[in-house]
Amino acid sequence: MLLKDFASYLREKANDPAVHIINRSDTADEEQNAPLQTAEPRIASAKLVEGDKLAAVPVGAPADSRLTHFLDGVERTHLPCYWSMSPALYAYTAAVVRERGTDRSMRTWRCASDESLFFPFAHIDPTDMWSRGLRVVDTYENGETVDEHPGAMIDRARKAVNRTRSALESGLAREWVESCRSNPGVWLVVDGSLTEVVDSAERLNVIGIIKSHQTQYFGLEDQRRILSLAAGERSSVFAVVGRKRMGAYSWYLRLHPNTGRDVYFGLIRVEATPFPETIEMADDISRWLLAERAPLSLPDSRWDRLMYPIRDCEQYLRSIAPTRVMLEAAFSGL
Repeated sequence: MLLKDFASYLREKANDPAVHIINRSDTADEEQNAPLQTAEPRIASAKLVEGDKLAAVPVGAPADSRLTHFLDGVERTHLPCYWSMSPALYAYTAAVVRERGTDRSMRTWRCASDESLFFPFAHIDPTDMWSRGLRVVDTYENGETVDEHPGAMIDRARKAVNRTRSALESGLAREWVESCRSNPGVWLVVDGSLTEVVDSAERLNVIGIIKSHQTQYFGLEDQRRILSLAAGERSSVFAVVGRKRMGAYSWYLRLHPNTGRDVYFGLIRVEATPFPETIEMADDISRWLLAERAPLSLPDSRWDRLMYPIRDCEQYLRSIAPTRVMLEAAFSGL
């Protein structure tokens, strides 16, 4: 386990004046299940692909869900030391696809994880760590200007951790697509943007669920229509444009009534692969998602937007990830 190996390595360096060891982990992250969000809310480009005007579409009563597989990831970080005042960040990342059986029980279809140290090689020489078999990642690409501020280096390391997590999720999504290519009866739900983990539009049966709304589509008048959706209504389907990776078709769906609540309460955005069939299936997919409202994902504060199978993925990942107690214990004797 990298955590223990690196702790042993630091014990050997305890008298090195260049190494500042942190054995009271005020900066340990208890939970990091969500990808880094855009710092500022923004409006992004979109193009209607259903109708000529954004509308509220009643989707009908919930239908038996055909959603069978669910993908989510986790990341946990710990700052065990500064090396010549440059931070070396430890990170555990993992992703899982959980499968729901005919008896409604959940089991693991596939899981992947990674443990690495993240720091700028320009400031910390990784050669000795490599010789000890420690996995280390340079947080700066060749030719990039390396920050001088330790806080900026930590931010850069966290972004590299997030990319590692995304790579694990993408790898599992590709495995699922390849494995289930001949089985049109199964569906994969990705927690988050579909375009972040799927790099080809070769399969219809994959959707992404976005629970936060830092990025908003359309102008204010159309936003009013979106935020006024009633429970069981969706917006018209639109194309998400300007993405570096594959495009997506998308629509908003209100899962729960928001009377007396925030305008975003119970509101999710669905992403699906950009096929004509996606438009035809938007109502069906929405009815499946409405069926996924039960059981509620309590006591999670995001229960109004969090499907229970995705919460199950999170719970599983938390059970295998190093806890804060483990992170602190590994370095407590230094």
